[in-house]
Amino acid sequence: MKTFDEVLGELKRGNGECLESALAVKITNLHWVGPLAYLHVIYRPASPSMIMQVGQAMQFPVSLQHFYECCNGLSLYSGTIRMFGCVQAGTLLDRSDPLYLPPLDIIKMNQQFVSPRSSHHMLCIGVYSYDRSLVCIDRQSERVTCYRGEDLRHQRGSWSTIENWLSSECSRLSSQFSPDGRRLGDERFGLPGEDVPYPT
Repeated sequence: MKTFDEVLGELKRGNGECLESALAVKITNLHWVGPLAYLHVIYRPASPSMIMQVGQAMQFPVSLQHFYECCNGLSLYSGTIRMFGCVQAGTLLDRSDPLYLPPLDIIKMNQQFVSPRSSHHMLCIGVYSYDRSLVCIDRQSERVTCYRGEDLRHQRGSWSTIENWLSSECSRLSSQFSPDGRRLGDERFGLPGEDVPYPT
C-alpha cells in the first residue's frame, strides 16, 4: 500500500493549489464552485487505536487496515468516488467549519446501505456519488467490487485489491477532467463500465 505522501504526490502532480488542515489535504481549488471546493480531499491517516477499534467492529481485512494506516478515507474527482473512513463513535457533524468535516463513517454507511440479507463476507468501503453505486471488499479474498447502485446482485467492475481499484480508477477518471478540475463529459461516465462518448 502506498504511503500517504505517495498518494498525495500522485494527485498533486500537475494540479493546482492545495489547502492543508490537521484533518485532510485538499487538492486543486475549484474556484468557480466556491472558495472551499476542491477536486480531491485526502484524509490524514487514522490513529492506530481508531483503526483497531473500528476494524474489530467491522472485521477489516488486512488490506483495508493498511489503507487506513495510509489515509482515513477520501473524495476524488469532485466526489465521483468517496471512500469511507474511521470516525470516533458519537462524533457530531459540525458543518460550521468545512475544514474539519470528517470522512463518511464506514460503520454508519454500512448500516445505511448494506442489507442484512447481503453476504456477510462483503463490507461496503465506498460509493460512486452519481447513483450511489456501492464499492465493497470481500473480507475473505480482499477483492474489491463495484455494484450497480445499491443492488449487490449486479456488478459494474471488479479489482484484485484496493490499491488496484484506486490506481486504475484514478487513471481512468483523470482523462475526464481538465488540469484545473473541470469535468469534460457527462457525470454518469464517471461510473465504471460506462463508455465515454466525448472527444479526447
